Amino acid sequence: MTERYSSLKKSLKEHIFDFLMLFIAISLGFFVDNYRDEYTDRKLAKSLASELITEIQEDTLSLHNMLDYCTLRIQRMDRLFLLIDDNKTFYNDSLIYFYSAHINERLKFKRNGQTFALFTNTSYLDNFTKEVAFALTKFDISYKTTLLSLEHEREIITNKIFPFQQQVFHTELFQSIILNNKLDAKPMLRNWNKEASWIYHNYITELKIENQRVRDEYKNLLEDAKEALDILKKDYAIN
Repeated sequence: MTERYSSLKKSLKEHIFDFLMLFIAISLGFFVDNYRDEYTDRKLAKSLASELITEIQEDTLSLHNMLDYCTLRIQRMDRLFLLIDDNKTFYNDSLIYFYSAHINERLKFKRNGQTFALFTNTSYLDNFTKEVAFALTKFDISYKTTLLSLEHEREIITNKIFPFQQQVFHTELFQSIILNNKLDAKPMLRNWNKEASWIYHNYITELKIENQRVRDEYKNLLEDAKEALDILKKDYAIN
């Protein structure tokens, strides 16, 4: 009886030992697989983060240029507004032509979003930390808001300003003015009167307000870009 009990006890110990070994092996395999997946995900995230940093850095340079351009456009609109002041009896047609051609000129910011486009079509964004994902999403929302303002600005030019200009200017000269940044000929204004001046004032004012809104959107977008850069560099130790 004692031998049987001893044999059963030994067998039970062996089973328990085998079970523990199997449990440890499975657990280690599970942890190794998890570690491998986490390492792979982290490596992928760092690679994508590096590409994103390059893209967003290029975006910040473009945004600075866009801000400078918005400032230049406002200056031109202010100058044009003064040139067609209702109280004036003499108009400098050449300058009015010059500034009228240039207020129609638009430089549109386009984001370097090749890498970010992956996130809208796949679950790549899940590879990043919550802070990074939030910053990138915020940047994307600001970009789309900016596009809406740019579209509204385009509509003002297309639907209001340019149709009006076709009645008052020889608009076929505008392209040459923009390309050469000067006016060789000295064309006269046509169909120009106090009512036309008043209408043009209103259109210029509306465009200026929208251009200022676009400039504010660019500023917000630039801040969001810088924030995304800082978080990406910090989280993934990228200089």
